[in-house]
Amino acid sequence: GSPPAKILAAVPFAVTSSLRKDPCVYLFDQIVDPPVCFPADATAELESGTTVRIDALRVGDRVRAAFPSLPESFEIEKMTATTATATFSPVIGFTHRDPAPAIHVRLVMASGVSFRASPGHLIISPGRGLVAAGRLAAGDALIVRGRPDRVVLTSRVVAPGLYAPMTAAGTIVVDGVLASCYTTAVWPRVAHALMAVPRALFWATGWSMLGEGWEKGAPWLAKMVEKVQLLLLRNGLLSE
Repeated sequence: GSPPAKILAAVPFAVTSSLRKDPCVYLFDQIVDPPVCFPADATAELESGTTVRIDALRVGDRVRAAFPSLPESFEIEKMTATTATATFSPVIGFTHRDPAPAIHVRLVMASGVSFRASPGHLIISPGRGLVAAGRLAAGDALIVRGRPDRVVLTSRVVAPGLYAPMTAAGTIVVDGVLASCYTTAVWPRVAHALMAVPRALFWATGWSMLGEGWEKGAPWLAKMVEKVQLLLLRNGLLSE
């Protein structure tokens, strides 16, 4: 069905036509399931093989990720376990680094792997594309440790931390599960395109616009990207 009238009334006019056509578009999802990141004690794998907590990652750390055949066209939503090319990608910054407790979605896989992320974090689900963690259900496919796996149980839990590392690849493997670095706050193609500047600066100079100097990451950049997206929508320069 269509989104409730109260929800539509709270959404900028520029996006309501898209919401009425498809109630599951990203900007509606972020109202129902707030987008942020991963809990502090989630883990990533460094190029050295060491497993580290997300809250211990630093700019420049190379973490396990994956990229598709055409990464700059942002085809990650089409990746499967056979087409995802494993890589180690540098962390170029954080959009959030906050130890505060928050609600996360917990997904238990058929393999026994347990994964948590905020409800609006976009996960790569072969056959469905990029799906908010809060919209995944039992039976949905994910890529776990490079192999196809399926969700068997979902729940909501409170866990400390809101950490959103951004990698140059736009993906990151967390607790063995391949996820994007993006959320429902901004359409991922828009976010990936606008992240071209931070990526280029990092590759050229090693300096991060989202880096260590910002105690809680750079949520200001995420807000800026949201505003750019809204401006594009209002001017008819962006469609799904």
